Amino acid sequence: MAASLLKGWGRLVLLLFVLGLGASNAQAQNQGFLSDLTLYKPNYLVWTEALGELGPYQNQEIIFQFSFQKPLWGPLHFAYSQKAFWQFFDQQNSRTFRTLVFNPELFLRFRDLWGMAESRLGLNEHESNGEGVRYNALGQAHNQSRSWNRSYLFGRWAFDSGWGASAKAWVVTDRKENSQISFYQDNPDIRDYLGNGELGISFELRGWRFGGLLRQGYISETTSLGLDASLDINALFPELDSTLELYLSAFDGYGDSLMDYNRRVRRGSVGFKVH
Repeated sequence: MAASLLKGWGRLVLLLFVLGLGASNAQAQNQGFLSDLTLYKPNYLVWTEALGELGPYQNQEIIFQFSFQKPLWGPLHFAYSQKAFWQFFDQQNSRTFRTLVFNPELFLRFRDLWGMAESRLGLNEHESNGEGVRYNALGQAHNQSRSWNRSYLFGRWAFDSGWGASAKAWVVTDRKENSQISFYQDNPDIRDYLGNGELGISFELRGWRFGGLLRQGYISETTSLGLDASLDINALFPELDSTLELYLSAFDGYGDSLMDYNRRVRRGSVGFKVH
């Protein structure tokens, strides 16, 4: 068991190395496009283990997310994030991806507006898993699609003491007509579990960066709580001159993925984040 895990991790490290070389070559060839491309949501790769059941899937998996933003014109920005839940340790089932989350958005971004370090007006944020209708062995159709579209207001405050806070509130912009494919067909009760907003908090202590996320659905007992901590690798190994951070996180609640929007998931994760 240990040998197979080490062999699997070796393949993963090799894959990351090759991807890093490819990214470096692409950057050298596309300085014009990449010059104003910046990180958006956290970019990380973690090993995670969930408590309880994940349906027919293993509780241990690899989760990674990449996310970037690019200014288009004035305050108008485009961002794209993608999150993958990879059953990397399930060798018997070809190490399949359990689910994906695709998340493009278009927004207006402002700095130092009304006392906020950053504020955004989300013109449209789309989130989906890229799935459709699946048929079981009996030929029965099951809609596996999960999606919704939102407009939002986001604000982030930074304080001299190293503390920070954020708030995001959204409204769903999908149409309700049955002829339209929207969250009304895919996941009509998603706001019962994810609500219409979330709060964040951050602070620094002895080189560590800590963050928290709180979300409440419409119905009772649907509170979601996320906690994370990160430490610059250079603080441990100054000779590396790395852009990586040691990354720890825990989550208890709903919406860990769109497929899990109505199922409580408890998980702990450890890995690396890019800054």
